[in-house]
Amino acid sequence: MLRHRQRVSIQRRRLINQAKAVLRRYGLALPKEADIRRAVGCKEIEALPAEERVILLSALRQLGPVEAELQELDREIARQVAHVPAVRLLLTLTGVRVITAATIWAWIGDPNRFKGPKQVGRYAGLDASVLQSGEQDRRGHISKQGNRQLRAALIEAAQVVAMHDDGYLGQFYQHKLHQIGHKRAVVALARKILIVAWQMMRTGQAYRAVRPKLMRSKLAELRQACRRPAPWQALLDELFPAPAEPAPVGRRKRARAPAA
Repeated sequence: MLRHRQRVSIQRRRLINQAKAVLRRYGLALPKEADIRRAVGCKEIEALPAEERVILLSALRQLGPVEAELQELDREIARQVAHVPAVRLLLTLTGVRVITAATIWAWIGDPNRFKGPKQVGRYAGLDASVLQSGEQDRRGHISKQGNRQLRAALIEAAQVVAMHDDGYLGQFYQHKLHQIGHKRAVVALARKILIVAWQMMRTGQAYRAVRPKLMRSKLAELRQACRRPAPWQALLDELFPAPAEPAPVGRRKRARAPAA
């Protein structure tokens, strides 16, 4: 389900980029995270050439159903993991919401299958690549040889932690920020989040700097997803309607000859 959600998310991003590319060609550049349907009005769209207007409106029309499908998948994943203890434990981490917690839990699985932090970091492709030449042995960028989906979820979580966490992880980011800069510090923080999450799953201990208000919000999101009925049975009935039952056929009575 997480892989399917990732494909739908890529489709959503592709449609947004296609629509923004049309606007950018005519000097209407939008911020990266701007909602394109709210940032652009009818006047801007009507000012475009006819063929470009069709491309833009076609992308926007497809975007609505894709975003609705993505929201339903998020709710379904939340319903599936709502009662998983490891997922609830991972939610105590700042920057880790339901989808990220489900991703870490799904890919890590049994935490005891990893011998140590190095193996966990290597599994996500967040370990440093080793560059060897003769007697030289130095470390370069991350290898990116591991699980791509897990790595992307951790990088996204690290960006949130860098801005909002005031505990151990936030302090780690601030320390790295002065040493290696923002981008590399975020990658190092993503690896640290993975190691902390792995240790939490092994020990069953929550994150020490958990924010109670944020945690209540995450649990409320889980409860809301569980209360909302899943649309899949209704969709199944819509796509594959049951054949209509034929009308009952009784025995036909033979007509009697009229009496003489």
